[in-house]
Amino acid sequence: MCIDKRVIKGICTVVCILVFLSCEDKKYNYELISEEGELLMEGNVNKNFIPNGEFVFYNDKKNIESIGVYDNGIKKGEWKYFLHYFDKEIIWRKHEIFDFKFPLSSKYVIKDFDSLFYAEKIFSGANKSNFFSIRRHDKYDVDNDFDNYCQVFVKDIIQKNNARSNIDFSKHIKDTFGVKNLLFLIFDCLDDQRGKYYFLVLLVEKEPGILVEVELFTMNDSIDREIYFFKEVISDIYMNNDLLLKKRWGELR
Repeated sequence: MCIDKRVIKGICTVVCILVFLSCEDKKYNYELISEEGELLMEGNVNKNFIPNGEFVFYNDKKNIESIGVYDNGIKKGEWKYFLHYFDKEIIWRKHEIFDFKFPLSSKYVIKDFDSLFYAEKIFSGANKSNFFSIRRHDKYDVDNDFDNYCQVFVKDIIQKNNARSNIDFSKHIKDTFGVKNLLFLIFDCLDDQRGKYYFLVLLVEKEPGILVEVELFTMNDSIDREIYFFKEVISDIYMNNDLLLKKRWGELR
């Protein structure tokens, strides 16, 4: 499985400092600057440092990577992206299901939200689909032991999806957020009916006995695009008004 190094870099830690701009004549009241002095993002935050208003993100070449509006920490409406491997624009819609709040592309259609939130995106002109889901497990199986649960979970995915390989990004996310019990894997799968597809999985133990599972099944050949999309979604997932992944803004980018 070959993944663009820039995409992998976007999931790794960025050591940075925060600068709050108090000048009233500034367009934005927030900046994120790297230790090397490079501007990573700028935008508007509320008094609790939650993004609320327009934000601009920059790549390592100081060019705009994306621009759009946050509504109390969640992407909203039209966002423009300037990446050769990603959509030029996405219309983000805010969803509030169960204990969760998160953004999802307007191209996804909700299929179910009884036991889990489940949505599908069908690619026009092609017999291909994406499936996104999020759910909460209370007192999950294997005696609430996260490591044992993950071993059983991964084994089940490999068997059911004929996974040929996987890439583990868990350490990067753990190091960034100091989350002890977290799993982030990307599976390369193949079967006779679906052909080749990818399966992205994020498991987070939010608190003892409570597990959050986020998944993206994609038949898109451009795995870099889907990793970036998945990253954009999980960056803004809230559970009971608390970010699923604690961060200073920008660390997932």
